[in-house]
Amino acid sequence: EEATILLQKGNWPRHAKRHGKYDVAVWLRQQSSAMASLSLGQVLQLVKHHFGNRPWTTQSQVISLDADGKLAPYALSSVCEKRTNAELLKPTGIRDGEDWVRSWYE
Repeated sequence: EEATILLQKGNWPRHAKRHGKYDVAVWLRQQSSAMASLSLGQVLQLVKHHFGNRPWTTQSQVISLDADGKLAPYALSSVCEKRTNAELLKPTGIRDGEDWVRSWYE
């Protein structure tokens, strides 16, 4: 689906004060003639469908929140970073070269 591909790329402009679903829906309509033929409300529904803060699934999660609380492609989001770190048993927020306790035995 075209909306999914565009949202995964995530080249929408980032506003300093806010960056919500409405802003992404407006951007999406500007990127595609197919999206432009839909009403803003319909495109907003597509954006809402692809947005997710569901820790138990990433099935339909194409966009999520970044560390600043603004929408971002899932691969660049803080949700993805936290999930990846959890799978690697690594705490989030660790800087390169910083050490952490890896087990109770340490």
